Amino acid sequence: MTATSSSVIEGFLTPTELAEQLKMHVGTLANWRHRGIGPEFRRMGGKIVYPIPQLRKWLDNTVFARTSEYGTRKEIVAAE
Repeated sequence: MTATSSSVIEGFLTPTELAEQLKMHVGTLANWRHRGIGPEFRRMGGKIVYPIPQLRKWLDNTVFARTSEYGTRKEIVAAE
């Protein structure tokens, strides 16, 4: 995961950039922010950005060996 030239600040991704990399709708990220789940984010100058080191940590913590693990760990991942 790397920042693109359109990133607000090097080392951060915008919601649009992250959604593109994760192949999901930007609205999903907004929903996760509202619910307090998903990757950590910051507000900088009124804009939401995602720090790349925290994104990598979040992605590392969302790896499962079996589907049955997801229900037991999703709350833990969201709280970190």
